[in-house]
Formats: sequence, C-alpha cells, structure tokens
Amino acid sequence: MNLQEELQLWPKVEAVKFAAWCARRVSHLNSDPRVEAAIIAAESWVRNPSEDNRLAAADAADAAWAAAYAAWAGADAAWAAYAADAAWAAYAAWAAAADAAYAAAGAAWAAAAVDAAWAADAAAAAAAAAAAAAAAAGAADENVTKEDLLQIYLTETLMKEVNS
Repeated sequence: MNLQEELQLWPKVEAVKFAAWCARRVSHLNSDPRVEAAIIAAESWVRNPSEDNRLAAADAADAAWAAAYAAWAGADAAWAAYAADAAWAAYAAWAAAADAAYAAAGAAWAAAAVDAAWAADAAAAAAAAAAAAAAAAGAADENVTKEDLLQIYLTETLMKEVNS
C-alpha cells in the first residue's frame, strides 16, 4: 500500500494534521509569509474543522501556490546561469523554497478538501514536496522519502500520546 492509499484510510483531520506537520518540517526553507500562512490555516482547520476555516485554508493554499511559482521562477533564473557551481547552489536553494511552498499549499488544500479522498491526495502531495524540499536543501537526511516522513510522524505522535 502506498502513502496515498494509506492516507485515504485516515480520517480527514488526521491526514491534514500529517500534511501540516510535513510542511512545518521544511517551512524554514521558504521565508515567504504566504507559506507560513498556509500552514497556520491548515493547523487552524485541524483544531476547528469549520466551514470558515476550510475556506480560509483554500485562500491560503492559493497564496502558497503563488509563493511556489515565484520560487520556481527564481530557480529557473538560476538554472539559466548553470555554468557555475554557485548557480547550481542557487538553483537548489530556490527549488527547496518552491517545494516548501508546495508542501504548505498541499497542507492547506488538504484542509480545504471537501472529502477525505481529496484530503488524502493533498496530504500525500505535501509529504512528497516536503521530502523533495529536504533533498534539494541538502539536509542531513536528504534521502528521506515521503514514507519515511510518515513513519517519523507516527513515531512522534505515538510518543506524545504515551508521554501525556
């Protein structure tokens, strides 16, 4: 069973919570305030899954997509100057920022989803984007997969429950 199929078995609130967690792990890679706003919107919906919070998450997701597109424009500019190693580093930084924004948008879209299947798809996309952002940033765990993120999340969640 792949991650998307597994997330479809989860309640929507749990899938959104996982998506927001994934996005939060890489949010430092993009300082655009729209990224943080999308994560906050998703987390707000988890705490209070109201229609107002769902609509706010949809608006925040749209803004985070715009942040991702802006970051990818920077990545494309850096790619055009690929001749130097520094340009490659710039491209990787912009790509990491874009993927972080995609993760945030995915989390917010998961909250905005009208059904659990759509939320699961958005949560899986957020996890994939978070894994890509970590890899592009050259993080210590750059080989982390979206499935690895799920295991880390589940372990941390279980530990919090055991300790509370």
